[in-house]
Amino acid sequence: MKVFFDLIGEVEVASDGKLIKKVKNSEGKSVEGLVCCECKTIPDPNDEDEDNAMRKLDHLWFFEDINGDEPAEYKKFKNWQKDFFASYVKGLQTVKKENGDFKEDGAKKAFQKRMNGIMNWVKEEFANITFYSLFKASGEVKIGGETKNFLTTQLFCWYAPGATEPVMCWMEDAVRAEKF
Repeated sequence: MKVFFDLIGEVEVASDGKLIKKVKNSEGKSVEGLVCCECKTIPDPNDEDEDNAMRKLDHLWFFEDINGDEPAEYKKFKNWQKDFFASYVKGLQTVKKENGDFKEDGAKKAFQKRMNGIMNWVKEEFANITFYSLFKASGEVKIGGETKNFLTTQLFCWYAPGATEPVMCWMEDAVRAEKF
């Protein structure tokens, strides 16, 4: 089994226990650097009233620190993106640089191209996405012997056109994989 951990905060994001697929844009082309797995909405087992139980995404069930962060319109999202996502990508870039991931020629530019492609997809699919992130910054990340604060993994819950259940999407650059 392959498990994907948050690159910055070391939290388990997903595993290949569920089929992992590439995300495709409206033209049917893969969005480079963005993958997803299917989710199901399930009743909260802690809610005794089964008929009115709050439904949760099974993918997020054990992520107590995850919260929905859903700007209502793209204009507000752009501000949110500047405050959160851009700083998150900058943090990812810093970690990847410290890890030596940018030593190959063109690796940093390829990373930036993937992030631009992901943001284009987000703009295109904005109305069909709910945004999730781990709620707080992690001050426990040591990079180059120094503790730094970065926000942790960004997840996108996406209802593809015509879908009855969502898929949970994440950036491949934001996780590391381990085989068990």
